[in-house]
Amino acid sequence: MATFLKRPIQIVENFLRLDPHEITNIILSDKGFQQFILDLVRINQLYEKGEDGLGRKLRSEFAIGGKVYATFTEIQKQFFRSPRQPIDRVTLKDSGAFYESFRLELSSTFFTIDANTLKESGDLKETWGENILTLNDENFQKVIDKLRHEISKMVKRLILAA
Repeated sequence: MATFLKRPIQIVENFLRLDPHEITNIILSDKGFQQFILDLVRINQLYEKGEDGLGRKLRSEFAIGGKVYATFTEIQKQFFRSPRQPIDRVTLKDSGAFYESFRLELSSTFFTIDANTLKESGDLKETWGENILTLNDENFQKVIDKLRHEISKMVKRLILAA
């Protein structure tokens, strides 16, 4: 084989060995990427907007099942501004334990977001709905865009590997 063909042949062989599921799983397993996804729900949706994954405002008078936002939390937020919480929306961040419990669960073809939603006052999912743990369309698109970018970088690196 001619020496000048070795590199192009190596690149083609590297390309043929690529496994898209493995590449995607490697990226989704990255703790930084997982943090990015979880923060889209915790920070962007719940804390900054006070919305669930369907874009519905989390307002105490609209709580599912007739339950309302904890009175103690509302009083803290309105009168004591503790712990420096916004007072114009429900954030579901009182002690921070709910936000800290968020985790990404991976399967071979999808991921789900899970968290400990059980509190003294009941289950947050029963009160606010299942969509407190889902990405809204805008944030889901951000995940797709970032995943596409990371896949491109990894594919290029793997194809050009010696």
